[in-house]
Amino acid sequence: MKKNLTNLLSLFICLFLVFSITGCENENNEDINIHEQIDSWDNLGELAEKNKYDLKIEASDTISWAPTLYQSLINYTNNNGNVWFSGASNYSNVSHYIRLDLGKAVNVHKIALKPYIDEENSVVQCMPNDFTISYCIEKGKWSEILSYDNYQLKGNIITEGDNKYAEDEEFGFGGFVTARYLKVAFSDLTCDPFKAYLVKLCNFKAYVTDDATELDIAYRNVDELKISLSVENFTVDASSVNDADPTAPFKISSLSDKDYSSLWCAEWLNESSPECDEYIDITAEDNSIVKFTKVVLYANTDNSGFPCDFDFQYSIDNGDFVTAYSYTNYKNPAGEKDSVNVFEFSEPIVADTLRIQINKRSIAGNYYVIILGEVETQAMQASTEDIAAGLEKYLSLVGITDAEVFTDDKNLAVLFIIISSLITLSGVVLLIFSVKKQKTIKKKGDN
Repeated sequence: MKKNLTNLLSLFICLFLVFSITGCENENNEDINIHEQIDSWDNLGELAEKNKYDLKIEASDTISWAPTLYQSLINYTNNNGNVWFSGASNYSNVSHYIRLDLGKAVNVHKIALKPYIDEENSVVQCMPNDFTISYCIEKGKWSEILSYDNYQLKGNIITEGDNKYAEDEEFGFGGFVTARYLKVAFSDLTCDPFKAYLVKLCNFKAYVTDDATELDIAYRNVDELKISLSVENFTVDASSVNDADPTAPFKISSLSDKDYSSLWCAEWLNESSPECDEYIDITAEDNSIVKFTKVVLYANTDNSGFPCDFDFQYSIDNGDFVTAYSYTNYKNPAGEKDSVNVFEFSEPIVADTLRIQINKRSIAGNYYVIILGEVETQAMQASTEDIAAGLEKYLSLVGITDAEVFTDDKNLAVLFIIISSLITLSGVVLLIFSVKKQKTIKKKGDN
């Protein structure tokens, strides 16, 4: 009894600290609403340049005759010849994106894009009408901060000697966001004089204040902390692995090693047919029942080898798997060449094991294969009510209708799976934990 009271006291203290942090006032971050268009600058931050930051740049695609041209976006010169051309199309409704990796979490106050100009006519060329700006700390977990429809360019042209270039188009955040990755996604393209629709840009800049503090990172996750404590420890396993080729060392551990360049490939049983029966299992630590809310799957850089047909299934307490969401002839909505595939569940999946059941493969090279680089999962602590409702739904799906579900609150055990040294302004350590509850299934009428 004394132990249970101690655990409950720890629970209330931690909840108090969480809500205290989310409610406290941060003078640098006050009144920032990341869901509203802000577009103003607090006049803080320095340009993040390669001599101080480990900058990396990615693009969805680029013009065929210069496949690495996007690297010029972080050279930060005023030379109008320093330009990235996206792939060209005959239509305006094609999407492209650029992503900037700052090398570490920093506080970003604004970004700037330098458009390309037609120097002869002194006009901006091939700047899209519509685009969104997003950010994240963990790659793939994007939050949108600014969105523009029919963007109105400043279009100012600067002349220096014989050179002409466009003035930067700047986008401030009205404060700062804490991020490592920044993404600009373009749509509604404009055309060049040859009637080809594409994007032309000279620079992608970020203005930052150096390392983000642990409290800044806590604010980045404020919405999650307000509602439910995050669960972050999972075991990832797969039905098979292709270990026949020593020159391509595929491993199941590559699915969860945080190395996005290492790959897992399922066993090549029949390279000539797309149909298959492979799976990836994601299990919460100690088989705790949690609320799965999101899965991010990383593939090859061109998304080749990503499954075509697959289901998100789940199980509780080693029971049969049931299907929650299905995908057929899947195509990445973020872009055909975007290797980050994000799946957010409209209704959380209450389970201890989440399965990605793969039924049809796609082509990589000349073979039907399944290739993935990383599996990331977002889940929340499940309350007693969540578990009871989830169990009843699960039992009905597996065909058990004469059962009642109970949860044993007397055996409530606080399992600290994350002890984060997120220090508040008052110096208190914030403890983030998961609650594991004992579950019991009884047939109706049993005593």
